[in-house]
Amino acid sequence: MVGCSAPYREAVARRLMERGLSKSTVDDEPQVILIQCDSEEHWRRLAVESKRDSVTVAVLPTAIMENYIRALVVGASGVVPADTSSGMVATVIESASHGEVVLPRATACSLAVRAQRTEPPSSLTASDAEVLKALASGTTIVEIAKKHFFSERTARRRLHTLYGKLGVRNSAEAIAAAARMGIVE
Repeated sequence: MVGCSAPYREAVARRLMERGLSKSTVDDEPQVILIQCDSEEHWRRLAVESKRDSVTVAVLPTAIMENYIRALVVGASGVVPADTSSGMVATVIESASHGEVVLPRATACSLAVRAQRTEPPSSLTASDAEVLKALASGTTIVEIAKKHFFSERTARRRLHTLYGKLGVRNSAEAIAAAARMGIVE
């Protein structure tokens, strides 16, 4: 275990032994490698170790989406935040040894949304993105017209043009498309 404190290593090793995985999988011939990714050196080590025939679990100092993505992209078999219990770390290791990845539900949902994201059409302007953000926040067509100094009719016409650019039929579909493109959350 690289970069992990002694009590953490001992607790994880104890949990692994309780599950029937021998202590040798952690200390002697490492079949399981936990790397605390708190420095660029440790991130590089994760990338190297992930290419070997072992279960490599990244321990993240902060549970932010970019760190989860970075760890998975370099090939980590599993990813856990640093404050994860030793029992859960053992579950992640056990799952990873079977080719599965265990992630917190919110992280999995966020990754699924990102995976469905598409690129905005090149014809989409900054003004179009601003209108989509306004729609997503609940702004009415009348309010959009006033803000952009349009008549209500012009605002509706611009919205219909925007719907055409996005390939949608109404504001609800436009908001969903904007979310898939990462324009709105």
